[in-house]
Amino acid sequence: MGAAASAHQVEGNNMNSDWWFWERKGKVPKSGDAADHYNRFDEDFQIAHDIGLNAMRISIEWARIEPAEGRWDAVAIEHYKKSSKIHEGAWVISHGHALALDVTAMVCRKRWI
Repeated sequence: MGAAASAHQVEGNNMNSDWWFWERKGKVPKSGDAADHYNRFDEDFQIAHDIGLNAMRISIEWARIEPAEGRWDAVAIEHYKKSSKIHEGAWVISHGHALALDVTAMVCRKRWI
């Protein structure tokens, strides 16, 4: 059994996305820190394990990686690179804690609204 989350919904403090723009205009609820998943990978995978999940579908916030057209954020890229890899054709989290817990985290490459 698994769960799914969108990066913007759970990572927090993504100030470069279209959603953040609409939040600042008061058109959608503010996400602020959200669940701070960006900084709490270990805790989130532990919670997933503790409630009996063995899979999590997560996404990468592309607006972190390319905050402005043609400008790439090396810190964000390194953050995602440290916690992911290609495995059997799917981009999965190689985060040591998740693997030790037998929680497979798959990265969603495309997301439609």
